[in-house]
Amino acid sequence: EVSHEINELKVAFHLALIDDATSTFYKDVLRLGAAHSITVSTTETNLKRYWKLDPELKIKMDSEDDYIKAFREIFTEAVRSRLRSAFPVGSELSGGLDSSSVTCVAKKILGENSQDKLKTFSFIFKDFPDADETYYINKVVDTGGIEPHFMDANIISPLKGIENILWHLEEPFNYPSITITWNLFKKKQENNIRIVLTGEDGDIVVSKGQNYFRELAVTFQWKKLFKELRCTSNVFKLNKTSYDKSESLPIKNFNRSFLSTLVNSVIFPLIPDVLKKVLKPLYNKKNNIRTKPDIHILNKEFIQRLKV
Repeated sequence: EVSHEINELKVAFHLALIDDATSTFYKDVLRLGAAHSITVSTTETNLKRYWKLDPELKIKMDSEDDYIKAFREIFTEAVRSRLRSAFPVGSELSGGLDSSSVTCVAKKILGENSQDKLKTFSFIFKDFPDADETYYINKVVDTGGIEPHFMDANIISPLKGIENILWHLEEPFNYPSITITWNLFKKKQENNIRIVLTGEDGDIVVSKGQNYFRELAVTFQWKKLFKELRCTSNVFKLNKTSYDKSESLPIKNFNRSFLSTLVNSVIFPLIPDVLKKVLKPLYNKKNNIRTKPDIHILNKEFIQRLKV
């Protein structure tokens, strides 16, 4: 009874990498937005937002140690509240700081209540040592309380079982390694895992970020600042070699030398906002930075008809 008519605007959004939380590829099918609840009765439909992030909220503490203590308490409680399950709990473990931190806290909490080991699931790349993080994964496993499971990712074709995956997803996706993830989930299912912890996007939450450089500058820690800038500019030089045309980098095709990192991360953020409004468009134009979604790949008639 629901139309299967394609939502062409969603197709345009998908191709131009524009995020839209509530639409789908079907005109008459909508998504329930994050932090929303819906109540449906025979007479009415009531949509309600039950949570919203407060952008003005600031936490002020007396010392660095207080922040560390508070973060650890909240982090531990966040992991603890996700361990409630009538089935075995698993954790993805990449060897990075994010998943390693979650895994270590989870196995400690589980160890307090039972003798069961935490099952971890990891990709490994045997044929590509530069991409393989088995060394770091084993560092975590060697601390004990963990039952590791590994999957050799480089032998899985990106097209393996793709028709079956698409049938389940029922829509296109922007995730080229989805067949690898699919197979890892099959391994979790074989181990009767129902709850899976992950470190996904943890770096975005707790990263020192660009403000760290500015903080060092205004607190006159210049020796440390220059050391950090030198290391960062070297990393971006390496990234540029591998991802020269990557849209994921902040500045497309921009060679982040030490000087450019200094300007971009320290000097420019310290410029007053009034002056920044004048300088930013000029800076973006000079460095070919796009501030709007790229719709140039779309058919012109398609764009005009949909008023994208």
